[in-house]
Amino acid sequence: MVYALIFEQTFGGRLADRGHARRVFDVHNQAVIDAIPAPRLLIYEPGDGWEPLCRFLDVPVPGESFPHLNDTAWYRARTGLTTGG
Repeated sequence: MVYALIFEQTFGGRLADRGHARRVFDVHNQAVIDAIPAPRLLIYEPGDGWEPLCRFLDVPVPGESFPHLNDTAWYRARTGLTTGG
């Protein structure tokens, strides 16, 4: 099911084509940006840490470090992908 939905339907069976996959990703992200009112949309990168996420959610920043699990190196090692991408 995941293969059919993600690899075939979303990326047209061309996930290994980095340029194509990036274009699909960018088009999807822009569609989300266009569809969601700015005050209700947080554009967030995990490296941004707690502050922008907590400010958006109107909650206090936790007193612990932002978690750094499932980073690129971990994912590549787990999936057997090479670091060259």
